[in-house]
Amino acid sequence: MGLSFRDRAVCHLDLVQEATDPVWSSLEKINPQEADAVLRRDLTFLSRQLEDFPFRAVVCTSARVLEEVSTTARVQIKFTGKMARLTWYVGKIHLNRGSVGLAAWNIPLKRATGLKAKDEPELGGVLRRHLELLGTKLN
Repeated sequence: MGLSFRDRAVCHLDLVQEATDPVWSSLEKINPQEADAVLRRDLTFLSRQLEDFPFRAVVCTSARVLEEVSTTARVQIKFTGKMARLTWYVGKIHLNRGSVGLAAWNIPLKRATGLKAKDEPELGGVLRRHLELLGTKLN
């Protein structure tokens, strides 16, 4: 999307705020009840971060992340499209503090999405253009 962690234009938030052992994706498979308990406890923290910090947009990097963000705030999808196996979404998250942009896709990029490395910047550009159409200023 043309933004960088280095210049503090973006930050990373996790659904679960603490490290898990085994790692989160394995914990869900090995002990789904424990994973669900950790997630339910930590979604309150995520909700507070979304409300308290001046984000202009939130990017959800999997269908699961989009689903969980949708449980903490009202999400309204305005645009959707496909690139290879990946489906992308752009819309708004309606929070008590106002609306912020939302960009999301259904499959983590580290998995088999059908995208090549050269396609990922194109995905970022598509998401950015659609966020800007909705009035989200990223710079």
